[in-house]
Amino acid sequence: MLFKNSDTVKEYAQISGTVDLTAMRATINFVEDQHIQSILGKELYTSLKEAYADAATDADLVSPELTDLLEQCRKVIGPMLCYYYAPKVDIQISDSGVQRIETTTNKTAFQYQNTNFAQANLREGEACTELLIEYLEDHRDSFPQWRDSKAFEKYRSLFIKTGKEFDELYTSHTPYRNYWAIRAKMFDVEENNIRELLGDTMYDAMKVKDRDDDYEWTEIEAKLVTRIKKAIAYLTVAFAIPMLNVRIESNGLSVVAFSSFSTNEKDNTRSGADDNARTELIRACNASGQVWINNAVNFITANPDEFSDWKGFPATPVDNSCSINDELTGSFGLM
Repeated sequence: MLFKNSDTVKEYAQISGTVDLTAMRATINFVEDQHIQSILGKELYTSLKEAYADAATDADLVSPELTDLLEQCRKVIGPMLCYYYAPKVDIQISDSGVQRIETTTNKTAFQYQNTNFAQANLREGEACTELLIEYLEDHRDSFPQWRDSKAFEKYRSLFIKTGKEFDELYTSHTPYRNYWAIRAKMFDVEENNIRELLGDTMYDAMKVKDRDDDYEWTEIEAKLVTRIKKAIAYLTVAFAIPMLNVRIESNGLSVVAFSSFSTNEKDNTRSGADDNARTELIRACNASGQVWINNAVNFITANPDEFSDWKGFPATPVDNSCSINDELTGSFGLM
């Protein structure tokens, strides 16, 4: 755990009053496993935890880089702790059963207040997660354990690597959550649509360059990559909408209700989009994705010297003419 006392927790989490670190330990460990180890990778996360456990204070960490990394991690843990812990702290379980905690001076918050508090902390935690990834990217030479980890390989595997980058290509209300929700479909788009567009040779070559943390795109290459990313973003949204609308549960398939009837304020905030709205969004995103694919094709054909390995260029014609004996005449026969 990346905290030694409750006072440090309160510096990063919107918590006041007395804090029982023991009661929060399980939630903090869950947050670190889900939101820190998944980003840092097991190797770097374990190294950071061990260095922190051996240090008397934060300033005693073995390197300034680890001290800065600890700070970035805590900025994620604090709000995510509030998001996960707030619903649990409303009640307590004992031999007397499940009870609500309330005193004469402190009343239980209204449901909408709980919802707003949780959502605000979730958005802050997501934004800080993006900053943590950006910090690791900027200091990757200081963290070879991250650069050589499976987490880094996964992070580098797609052209669009973060929710922040996705938001720049396709603006949405919750870009970070949306990105991770549709990331699997984004892989499908790259393999089935972009590979088909570029051809195996050019696609694989661009992937190698994109995954190389030391490679810098040329100006022409960067313009093509931008067009490809725009196509990926729009097509991914179009293909992912049916998946996002339907939830697979133990009792079958369910969709968002068109009418609001739940006592849960969070469920009643917005109504599910009807078939016409979903169909129109899918059509619009498909059309925009195709426009960007056509744009990429036009850009490639306008720069043949830069993209000579593109599969769409016509093959060099084979010269089957033969100049030998062109001026000789005569007759031939078979016996």
